[in-house]
Amino acid sequence: MNDKEGNGLTRLRHIWMLILRISVLFGIIWIAVQFYDFIKPSFHGLEVDGHYYVYHIPDSIKREVWKINDVEARENVKRFSEVNSLYVFSLRNQTDKEISGINLDVPFEGIFQITRNERVILSSKYDRKIPVGSLQPADDINVIVWTDSWTTVPKGRFDKRYRVHYPGDTSYVDFPMEVRGVMATVIDYGIANLFILLSVLLLVLTSFTIIIMLLLRKE
Repeated sequence: MNDKEGNGLTRLRHIWMLILRISVLFGIIWIAVQFYDFIKPSFHGLEVDGHYYVYHIPDSIKREVWKINDVEARENVKRFSEVNSLYVFSLRNQTDKEISGINLDVPFEGIFQITRNERVILSSKYDRKIPVGSLQPADDINVIVWTDSWTTVPKGRFDKRYRVHYPGDTSYVDFPMEVRGVMATVIDYGIANLFILLSVLLLVLTSFTIIIMLLLRKE
């Protein structure tokens, strides 16, 4: 083996040692993240999911309603024609105790309706704060919200403008987001699993390179 080959092997050894150290570092970071997730108090007694939709009343329906000699129906269609955003918030009590004093905060005003088992409990107008009231253990309700605001689309999965609070705790609304491509793979398999897979792959490549280097050295 000449000096040129020896220098090449030395450089290759340094590169793979660097990769090995990076793999170990990723492993340490993953362990630290898992430990932090384990010890932090992340449980919220109130689970809150939200969904956002945009809609409009078709002109064909408006024309048919205007043919009906019903002033109230016309006024309702006119009023809802100005409303273009629909939110559905699902709240569930995950504790074994009643949760009272629940309020839903949103960054706009509009009309809301609270339903339980597809039955309307309360309907009213609101201004940024919706009084939800109380939830019994394992109880769940839906809060349906109509608004004419176009500027309040949720920004990301957890938008701090949308939150539910009650004495002793605050929960941010979880807006599930449609994700595709690489990020969808990360979510499906989990960041921790991808780190483990990457570390194992790098360790295998490092071991393979070391074996080749040892064989070349013997020659």
